[in-house]
Amino acid sequence: MGKQYKALKPQDIEFIQKQKLFYIASCSDKEVNLSPKGYDTIRVIDENKLVYASYPGSGNRTHRDAVNDGEFTLVFNAFEGGALIVRIFCKANVIGKEDSKYQEYLSLFNINEALIRDIFEFNIYAVESSCGMSVPVMEYKHERNELKDWAKDMDKRDKLEAYKEKNFNPFNLSTIIKRSKNTTHKELENGFKYIEIKNTHAEAKIALQGAHLFHYQAHNKEPLLWLSDLAHFEKGKAIRGGVPICFPWFGPNTEDANLPQHGFARNQNWKLLSEEDLEDGSTHLKLQLTDNSETVKLWDYHFAITLDVVIGSELSMSITTTNHDTEPFEVTQALHSYFNVSDINNVSIKGLNNTIYYDSLERELAKQHGVLKIEEEVDRVYFDGSAKTILEDAERKIELNSEGSKSLVIWNPWEEKAKTMADMQDDGYQTMVCLETANALKDFVLLTPDKSYTLKVTISQLTV
Repeated sequence: MGKQYKALKPQDIEFIQKQKLFYIASCSDKEVNLSPKGYDTIRVIDENKLVYASYPGSGNRTHRDAVNDGEFTLVFNAFEGGALIVRIFCKANVIGKEDSKYQEYLSLFNINEALIRDIFEFNIYAVESSCGMSVPVMEYKHERNELKDWAKDMDKRDKLEAYKEKNFNPFNLSTIIKRSKNTTHKELENGFKYIEIKNTHAEAKIALQGAHLFHYQAHNKEPLLWLSDLAHFEKGKAIRGGVPICFPWFGPNTEDANLPQHGFARNQNWKLLSEEDLEDGSTHLKLQLTDNSETVKLWDYHFAITLDVVIGSELSMSITTTNHDTEPFEVTQALHSYFNVSDINNVSIKGLNNTIYYDSLERELAKQHGVLKIEEEVDRVYFDGSAKTILEDAERKIELNSEGSKSLVIWNPWEEKAKTMADMQDDGYQTMVCLETANALKDFVLLTPDKSYTLKVTISQLTV
């Protein structure tokens, strides 16, 4: 009977390193792609990660399934000695030349770089071993040289790069990802990357770090989102304003106060999966973060969190969390939306009457009576309220409609705390308020293996 566990064991690693043949199966749609692999093209990085170097050849289904968040299974079996099969269940990242890990991984292989089509990083979430006693005993003789010779010949004739491009060039995702005519990819001098969206309804900007939407403005309306004049656009630093994604915990970690506030998702680089122009003129972007060598140090689970954002006359955002681990896990999360307002004294928040909330400043439960006015520092988590919340400003009304959210967080630092915040101007509190679609505190989400959960908010505006 097979045994399943979360990571490679030392004996698995030793076994894998001896094998001359292995199989990669992948699926991101209805059909399973299964390919035998030879040559010396697999490396074990650690118990949670493998790296594979792919030669050019026929159509690259493996690459397509990787960028479309497909499931992968690698199979190694013994053809000599004791019978054994090791199956590795994982997710795949395509490591492009622009990736900081590309040269590190390339150095692991004794292969001419020109002959490499893809480098894949396989992030393991489960391993299974079984007997393999029905696999025949076979003697290894030698590698076939036909593919290497063909690739070298194509390279000499300067045709190899064109062939790679024709067959899903891994460093030009336009052959895989749907591209929008309404998006422009931009990069600051310090390497900070973001996407600018301009369509018939609105304009927006979203950073790849944190999948952080930091600007949205519908045509003929004021900017919806507040952004600090002192916000950092630097690697590893959270952006003050816009819509940070809090995951896999909201606020301080309840078990270790030294872990990052609001989790790690907002400081990680996310992968762009697709861009799409919708029939109504809106633009749909899909970005994703999966577990990696940095996240497992902070939260030792295998997961995927996917952001879907639609930029139209309304703003729609959803985050879907999937458990790719063999164990259940709990998450608290939020779309930490900073709203731009004319003056905090003009703001009224409706839809919370008779709702119980936790006051994080007083550390006690209370009940909301009537409309909420912000007249001092506020840090509250409202539980089990209406799915609709209305923020009324002097000349406009902002309506939030949430799904999969059991909590609404409302925050304004007020004058004294604003002065202590290095990335907020002293008077910044006067023109912002956070209404955060969330699952926080008691409203955590428990996800069992292979299950998903979606948190969503749709935001509309009306001039009054």
